[in-house]
Amino acid sequence: MNYGYIQTKGLSGPFSPTGKALSVLPAFLGSYIEIKNALIEDHYVQAKNAAAGMEKNLENSNLKEKEQVQLRATIKELILAGDINDQRIAFAVLSEQLYQILPAIDFGSEALFWQNCPMALGGRGGNWISLEEQVKNPFMGQRMPSCGTALEKLMR
Repeated sequence: MNYGYIQTKGLSGPFSPTGKALSVLPAFLGSYIEIKNALIEDHYVQAKNAAAGMEKNLENSNLKEKEQVQLRATIKELILAGDINDQRIAFAVLSEQLYQILPAIDFGSEALFWQNCPMALGGRGGNWISLEEQVKNPFMGQRMPSCGTALEKLMR
């Protein structure tokens, strides 16, 4: 029976969570990581597809209806974005929304990291959730992939 969780160790593909991600994550959070990884590589279509997967994975989540509605609206913006820059703007909002509800999410024993790039979004800065402490920047993509810092280690 699927309870809305994925085993990240068994995933494959260029944008799937890898490395330290050996714990069980909620499926929608795994899809979020796929969006992040696609943006790191400047892949518009893959980010869009991962966002569609995240939207679908919310159906089996344990999130409150209000949280799901809020996340779905932002995910829809990411899916409908006309270019990768608009996807990154929506991703920034999505990241902030997830950060707010993260304390209620069971993401296993693995640590997550709240990271920041002060140069993102035209100097306004942007934050994101990562499985690795090493910065791989979804806002700057391949132009500046290591720009940023890990602000916080999130433990369950």
